[in-house]
Amino acid sequence: MDVKDDLCFDAEKGIAALAAKAFPLILWGPILAVITTSGGGIICDIMRNDDQPASMKDNFYPEISAIWGFILSLMVNFMANNANANNIFTAVVIKNLLKYISELYIAFKNNKLHRNFMGYTIGYTELMIGLGVSSISDSWTAYAQNNKVVEEYLEIVNEGRLPVIKGHILSEEDLILRRHILNLMCQFHTEWKDESLQHPALFEGVERMKSLVEDGFIKINKDSIEVRPLGRTFIRNICMTLDNRLWQKQPESELFSKAI
Repeated sequence: MDVKDDLCFDAEKGIAALAAKAFPLILWGPILAVITTSGGGIICDIMRNDDQPASMKDNFYPEISAIWGFILSLMVNFMANNANANNIFTAVVIKNLLKYISELYIAFKNNKLHRNFMGYTIGYTELMIGLGVSSISDSWTAYAQNNKVVEEYLEIVNEGRLPVIKGHILSEEDLILRRHILNLMCQFHTEWKDESLQHPALFEGVERMKSLVEDGFIKINKDSIEVRPLGRTFIRNICMTLDNRLWQKQPESELFSKAI
């Protein structure tokens, strides 16, 4: 569930709670927050017959919903004299933005933050199916992109065919570089002590990174790279040095000018 789903659930929850006079809100708010924003994920994990729900493993998961549900209830109580739908929605927006930031921060601290085509997320899956015009599917070892033209996309779908117009199967080099780029983007650190994480293209990228060491952006160790605080703002520039296909297609000056 993402922040948009939280907004819908919490807005309905807050308005329904007021309409039903479900007081005290500071009690029912956290309970309903856990049920609506975390309950579905926990039930889904339980239905998978895992010994322990994946959403509960090493995660500060339902607790975040309870904490921010309590804060939302306090905000609504504070606005008791003007507790209408607009005020509740404003409180819900503030609460959910802070809740989402909290989840991202905790995922980052636990080395569980992930990044996909849409940006940073606390959810991780090796299979992501893109639905809609121009969307991209990812099976971890391959990419597939849908048709970019609405009319053509609809025509293909109505004919019962997959609207995929192009794709790419990742090579061993691609997979290794992808892992290191994701590590840097999500953890600001990557290492290659394991031989399975080593590749000539990786060492070419590390060589390109040496100028970034002089700028104070990164620290290169014997078998690892650490992004310094100054370099976090330029993390995309840093990761571009590992994108071997990008460097093969375009000159160095053009790449850096685009990134900046």
